[in-house]
Amino acid sequence: MKMCEAFVKKGNKVILLCRSGDRKEDINDFNYYGIKEKFEIKKIWWPPVRGGGLIYGFLVGLFLRNISKDFIIYGRSIYGIFQASKKGFNCIFEAHTPPGNNIHYKMEEKLFKLNFFVGLVTITHALKDEYLRIFPFLGDKKIKVAPDGANLPSGKRKKLVSWPGRNDTMQAGYVGSLYSGKGMEIISSLVKIIKNVDFHIVGGKEEDIRFWKERIKSENVYFHGFIPHGKLASYYEKFDIVLVPFQKRISLSGNKGDISRWTSPLKIFEYMAHGKAIISSELPVIKEVLINNQNALLCNPENINEWVEAINRLKDINLRKFLGENARKELEAKYTWEKRAEAVLMGI
Repeated sequence: MKMCEAFVKKGNKVILLCRSGDRKEDINDFNYYGIKEKFEIKKIWWPPVRGGGLIYGFLVGLFLRNISKDFIIYGRSIYGIFQASKKGFNCIFEAHTPPGNNIHYKMEEKLFKLNFFVGLVTITHALKDEYLRIFPFLGDKKIKVAPDGANLPSGKRKKLVSWPGRNDTMQAGYVGSLYSGKGMEIISSLVKIIKNVDFHIVGGKEEDIRFWKERIKSENVYFHGFIPHGKLASYYEKFDIVLVPFQKRISLSGNKGDISRWTSPLKIFEYMAHGKAIISSELPVIKEVLINNQNALLCNPENINEWVEAINRLKDINLRKFLGENARKELEAKYTWEKRAEAVLMGI
C-alpha cells in the first residue's frame, strides 16, 4: 500500500492487485493503512488449498487480459508476475527471500530469462548476493537493492486516551509480530532483569500474546495487541526507546523457514522515521542500515548483558536524542517510500 502510494506521488497510474484479506469487518483500506493518495485496488481470490497460488496467478492473468501493455507489472507474487510475463508485460520482480521451493525456483528461472523481464529488486545486499549465486546468469546490472522504508510522520496524531505505563519511568517499545526469533525471547528476559523500565508489546496474534503473557507474568510488561498501521503513530509517541531484538534465526508465520539472512525489517524504518533511539541485534543484514553508536545501539542477540547495558545507557536523554535524530535524518535522506519508488523505477 505504501509503495503504491509512492508510485502515485511520482506521477504514475497505479492498480494494486492483491489477495483478498481475511478481515470480516468492513474497513476502508486507505484509512486502515494511513494512505492519502488513492489508487485502484483489485482483490483477487487465493483459494486456501494446496496449489492456491497457481490458481491466484491464473486469475491475475485473466484480469490482465483487459489491461494495456503500457503498464509495467511490479510485484512480489511470483505467481502473478509469471502470468504477466507470459502475457507480454514488462515485469519487475521484488524478492524478500530466495525461492522457497522447486516450483518457485523454476518459475523465477524462466521469468529471469524472458525478454519481458526488466529487473529484480532485493531488499538487502545479502539477498542480492544469494540471487547471483543461485542464478549467475542474471548479472549484477539486472538486480537493484532497495531496502524497505517508511514515511516521516505528518499531521496531528490522535492522542491515546489512556496509557498503562508508569509516569517518570522509561518506556521501551516493540512493534511487530511475535513469531519465533522475532525477539520476545530477549524481551521476556529483560522485563525480569530491568524492573524500572516499562516494556510495551504492540502486535501479535491472540494465541501468541496468551503464550507470552503466561510465560512472563511481570508487572512491567504491557501487551497492546494488533494495531492497524494507520494508528501506530500515537504509540510511537509514547516510546522513549524501541527494540529490534531479533534472534540469529527468524521464522516466518507458522515457524516456516528462516529469514534472518535476508530480512529488511519495516519496524526499523518506522522507528527511524519517528526519531526513536533504537537498540537492535547486530545481524549482518541489520548492519546494512544501522551503525552502532551512530544511529542505534547494536547488541549480540545471545548476550543478554549487552542488552541490559544498552538500555541503561539510554537512560541518558542526550544519547537518546542523538541516536534518534541521526536515525530520522538518515531515513529522510535514504529510506522514504518515495525515494524507494524512485530507485526501483530509475532508468525505466
